[in-house]
Amino acid sequence: MFRFVVLLFTLLFVIPVVAQPRLTKAPQTFGLMLKSYSVSSAEDITLYGALRRHLVGRYWCWGEFGDGAVMGKRSGYLEGGVLGGAIVPFSETWSVDSKVMIGAGGGGGAPQGGGLIVNPSIGVIYYLNKRWFLQGDLGYIRFLNGDIESMTAGFGLHAHFWKIGVAHED
Repeated sequence: MFRFVVLLFTLLFVIPVVAQPRLTKAPQTFGLMLKSYSVSSAEDITLYGALRRHLVGRYWCWGEFGDGAVMGKRSGYLEGGVLGGAIVPFSETWSVDSKVMIGAGGGGGAPQGGGLIVNPSIGVIYYLNKRWFLQGDLGYIRFLNGDIESMTAGFGLHAHFWKIGVAHED
């Protein structure tokens, strides 16, 4: 009987405490964007896409982005990559957003060369509430070994959320 009680105690109380994973959470934003720029002197392109930021510390962020052509004659044109930047608040409802997006673009017969993109931008964020915000930005896109080089303009709707994960102890 004593062995049964020890076994039951171990199964109910000791093993669940030892094997308990630790929950983690990290702040992030997710947004839907429209971006427009000139492919050539005779053609503009408008892309729709998504952008996710992982917030690190008080101001810094990194993330991923992906865009696809929605207007213009570049059906099938895509861009995607990573970004790094900062979001610096200057009031309760406004922030400055600066970022550099680095990635690749191509398809749709665009004169992008090898497709390597560098796209720095600066913009403003207006907070609708604690969760949702609007963002507008101006930037400059350059395909490093292609013919595309242009000013960009973008607008998006974003949301703050928490990424929940499990950290297992070794």
